[in-house]
Amino acid sequence: MKHLLYILFAVCLYACSPKLDQAQLSNNRSYRDTTYILEWSPDRKLTWEDFKGKTDRRLDSNVAARSSCRFGIRVDTSNAPNVTVVVTNEFIRHQSSVRPERKTPALLAHEQLHFDLCEVYARILRKRLADTQLSLHNANRVATDIFLEVYKTYKERQWAYDEETHHGLEPVPQQHWAHGIEKELAALSAYAR
Repeated sequence: MKHLLYILFAVCLYACSPKLDQAQLSNNRSYRDTTYILEWSPDRKLTWEDFKGKTDRRLDSNVAARSSCRFGIRVDTSNAPNVTVVVTNEFIRHQSSVRPERKTPALLAHEQLHFDLCEVYARILRKRLADTQLSLHNANRVATDIFLEVYKTYKERQWAYDEETHHGLEPVPQQHWAHGIEKELAALSAYAR
């Protein structure tokens, strides 16, 4: 029986294959249509053209830009007795928006760091999963628990990033965060896709 577990901001569980022996972390990229979703890449930075969403001036009167990025897990047990775990980090183009009059290089760099910080946590999740023994009996529970722990810390860091940089308006803290995230990505390079 095919089993897919998607955890992308919410946890969705499906039936598990009865022949799961052990899990392997996959570094294979899925080549999805980039019309809606961009996978994080060190070679491809965001551009303003990636922000395809519409701003709502009534709700977002003080918001210059909004980035929608997510990381998640897909567990595939369709090749029992093996299970493959894929961790993704994606930028959702149609849920990301910018006010045309507010487009600046500094704001774009701030939004890119939101996506880069998401990649840090995707790598932390890959590391945690690689260091964990997943079996038929624990794959759903353990993968979900690990994701929720990592996701909680990720949300706290995203909030702290915006607070400390005043949403990118403070250049000194912005530079501090840029340097720190760059160091974290380098330290976790073994867990890049």
